[in-house]
Amino acid sequence: MSMLKVCFHISKLEEWTVAVKNINNFINDISGESEYDIRVVANSAGVLILTSDLRGELENPMKDLSDKGVMFEFCNNALNFYKIDTGLVFNWAKIVRAGITEIVKLQDLGFTYIKP
Repeated sequence: MSMLKVCFHISKLEEWTVAVKNINNFINDISGESEYDIRVVANSAGVLILTSDLRGELENPMKDLSDKGVMFEFCNNALNFYKIDTGLVFNWAKIVRAGITEIVKLQDLGFTYIKP
């Protein structure tokens, strides 16, 4: 079974809803055919989901994806820029030093870049 590696890059708050749908559709489409390693890297205004009303709408669907192995990563530089307390980051997500650097590293590891 092949391994598909995908990096979803979220840099705007409004990209979250589409990204969550895209990830679910992707997982459903390849189910039983391929394994996957999916990373969602939020930087810039993408981190604003942590303080937005959208959090309440998407937290459970995002947690469900996390339970399926999807890794959510939040840029520490963006958290600092927007003055968002790191304690607001979901306990099933992780903080990376710089979102852009993380994306470059993932691409170097063969991850396909998706911008919803």
